[in-house]
Amino acid sequence: MKALIFVHFTKQVNFDFENKIFDDIRNAVSEVDVFDFDNHSAPEMVKYAISMIEKADKALVYFKMDNEEGSAKLIGLAEKLIKYSEKCFVILNGQNRLLEKMLSAGNKNILIDENTEAILEKVKSFLA
Repeated sequence: MKALIFVHFTKQVNFDFENKIFDDIRNAVSEVDVFDFDNHSAPEMVKYAISMIEKADKALVYFKMDNEEGSAKLIGLAEKLIKYSEKCFVILNGQNRLLEKMLSAGNKNILIDENTEAILEKVKSFLA
């Protein structure tokens, strides 16, 4: 199983999960299970994302950070991304000091604010 997880951090509840690069990735990669949530979601959503990562052969986690508030919710998710770094690819779009510090120390498959074309090529290669 291939997993594609989109995590959006916003200041207010947002019911619009549209993101061009996320849609491009979803369209470019076949046979992928997709899940998305935000920082206002119930803790069970983070647990579900963690279980997807544990079960997946490969997992892409895309963080869209418009707000740093509440990022402590993601420590468990970040720990799993470090533990399973060989099968996980992480994209950080926006700034979050906590996630950047945790993930850059333990994951070689991480992109921080690169352009869309570069991200798509690396993702296609990783999930192929």
